[in-house]
Amino acid sequence: MTFDANAELFTSTPVVIAELAFDGGTEYYCSVDFEAPAPSEFYSGRVISFGTLTKSTSDITGSFQISEVTLTLSNTDNKFSTYDLEEFVNRIVNYKLGFLGDTIANFKNIFTGKIYDFEYSDSQLILSVEDYTATLLEKDYGHYVVEADWPRAAEGVIGARMPIIYGTVAGSPTVPSDLPVGG
Repeated sequence: MTFDANAELFTSTPVVIAELAFDGGTEYYCSVDFEAPAPSEFYSGRVISFGTLTKSTSDITGSFQISEVTLTLSNTDNKFSTYDLEEFVNRIVNYKLGFLGDTIANFKNIFTGKIYDFEYSDSQLILSVEDYTATLLEKDYGHYVVEADWPRAAEGVIGARMPIIYGTVAGSPTVPSDLPVGG
């Protein structure tokens, strides 16, 4: 394999990282050891599993659901035996997705959660993490769908709580508001 091919593989390899915030600073974990450029941080290859992350939302009611995840970290060297494990509870965890060789600033945050439980053994530390953004988005902001603003709203939507739009929208088509629905 040539240098150019290696460089292409290095910059096109996706990677997920986990950042855990503590009082003394942030700890960085990944499924492989790697050094991230600018700012230079070492991501320890302790992640055995990031768990399964799912997101869903309803078009009509605006309700949403983001799954809980189980982050499993290797403890074969007993690193976590020196920690006060109760300190993990209520700590923030960020999952970010990016590419090896890219700066962390270019990684996209795909999950923010709060640790609510843990299991510890000599070989691994299992952290149960609940979605943190749900606590921010489950607030009633006092905005409701009214007919004056949405004259062509679907049946049963008028009077419902206005959904909060969040996330990243890419490639969404637009429809001029003066055209009738369907034409």
